[in-house]
Amino acid sequence: DLLAKRELRSEVAVAVSNLPEKERIAVTLSYLEHMTLKQIGQELGVTESRACQLRSQGVKRLRFRLRSVRD
Repeated sequence: DLLAKRELRSEVAVAVSNLPEKERIAVTLSYLEHMTLKQIGQELGVTESRACQLRSQGVKRLRFRLRSVRD
């Protein structure tokens, strides 16, 4: 079980590192730094709405790339 969790974390880290830069930043700031979309937008120099789009697209890509890990 511990080994499976380590492998999953490793897979997630690789998948996150392969995201386009702004999506990677948006996902990381949201889920690891617990920043709001408004704060993320300010950090990236985009609107809150665009920050939401970037985070959503990043999460969508992660789900797609990690689908085989879950199966």
